[in-house]
Amino acid sequence: MVEDLKEYAPCGILIHYTVDTDTDFVTYTDINGRGEYKLCKECKGCTWNAICRPTECNYMKIISDKLGRAVKPLDVITQIYEQAAAGYESEIVQLGDGTVRMRVIKQQQFEMGEKEHGGQREI
Repeated sequence: MVEDLKEYAPCGILIHYTVDTDTDFVTYTDINGRGEYKLCKECKGCTWNAICRPTECNYMKIISDKLGRAVKPLDVITQIYEQAAAGYESEIVQLGDGTVRMRVIKQQQFEMGEKEHGGQREI
């Protein structure tokens, strides 16, 4: 008899697997790559660690994958600094479903003398 089972790993990933009770053969479904960029403190003691294979987040690889081309780290750093100087803030966000997104937000800039900060800017 084959049982279709589901279990949540400590980090929240839902793992689907089937167990053949006659042979004790286990088949994992929907698990390949689900641990990519998901290495977290819960992964250290997780019993699913060898199956999920979580990896540390490599931001250059994420950016390269999303752009579909190789990127130079210096170019990325330069762009982030240019965006910051123009009042933009970049942030890489890891969502609960394992996807990773880069978010760019335009920050409100205050000029000296404005009432909101009493004439002071935060740096």
